Amino acid sequence: MLLSLFPRLLFTAAVVLLGLWLVAMLPVSVEMASERMEALDPDELGEDAAPPAGAAPDSSKLVVQVVITAILLPSALFVILSRKFHKGSEKWAYGTVATLLGFWLV
Repeated sequence: MLLSLFPRLLFTAAVVLLGLWLVAMLPVSVEMASERMEALDPDELGEDAAPPAGAAPDSSKLVVQVVITAILLPSALFVILSRKFHKGSEKWAYGTVATLLGFWLV
């Protein structure tokens, strides 16, 4: 019984971590971008100047991506390789692996 709940628990933990990270990082990113906009001198910008990109990527973003991948990938591979789970769980596992591969390959 516990083995059948294991992938769902890991998926839930990954979603919760992602949500907490988004809630924590969104105000910081907005603040950093607004500070960069205030620091710009309007006279330095020409007619063809593109607006500055958002704040520089933070190393915490990479850490969260790696943690979520480290949680989801082993659980999905466990479901695929164990052959103990029903087809619905296997579909979730194959979809998770494909999504992670697509994310990291792009």
